[in-house]
Amino acid sequence: MSYNAPSPVTRELHPEHGALWNSPLEGRRPPAGTVLADPDRQNRGMWGPKYFYADDRRRCLDCHADFVFSATEQRFWYEALGFSFDSRPIRCAPCRRTRRRPNVLNARLAEAAEAARRSPEDADVLLDWAAAIIALHEEIGAGSIETAIANARKALRLSPSSHTAWYWQGRAHELADRADSAADAYGHFVVATRPSRRRAMRQLRGDAELRLTLLKASTTTDAVNRDASEEPA
Repeated sequence: MSYNAPSPVTRELHPEHGALWNSPLEGRRPPAGTVLADPDRQNRGMWGPKYFYADDRRRCLDCHADFVFSATEQRFWYEALGFSFDSRPIRCAPCRRTRRRPNVLNARLAEAAEAARRSPEDADVLLDWAAAIIALHEEIGAGSIETAIANARKALRLSPSSHTAWYWQGRAHELADRADSAADAYGHFVVATRPSRRRAMRQLRGDAELRLTLLKASTTTDAVNRDASEEPA
């Protein structure tokens, strides 16, 4: 079959550039704003070759927002990755990331659990497992919070200097709506890491301090509301 022969099966008219979309440029420059294509690297399927790519406006199946399937991204899909022209994005990039993220977190959790099975006495490995559980639980509500807490506590017993164990205990208790336990764990972490000058530790301590402040404010508000509701009418 000649891909250059006009055919309703192998031709696709571009809404802006018409038949030029599938026509050899023969030394001419592609239209402004487009990206030159390499037909020899394309997996065409039932379509004819594309001699350039142009931005393609589409509508997301999930959020219904308009998005652009850019010319550069098309070249990556159809030449670097080898996708067929039948493959086109039906979701915008944020929605695609949202759908992929649980899969990534599940894979991370599986790897962390396997690492802990191989090295059950390694504090860092246990804390990585706890962090993976918490990340998945925050995203989709899955993962055992009690396992995360148990891992953090065991890590602290194995290595008392592993102060981040307090941080992950706080995060886990917070997800379980145990404000007092979370505040206690964050407090231990803040005090234990205050001498540290490491940037990563300072950032983590800043997050713990913020969470601790919010927890205390929430507890105070709840107490005030409770007292108000108990006052006689």
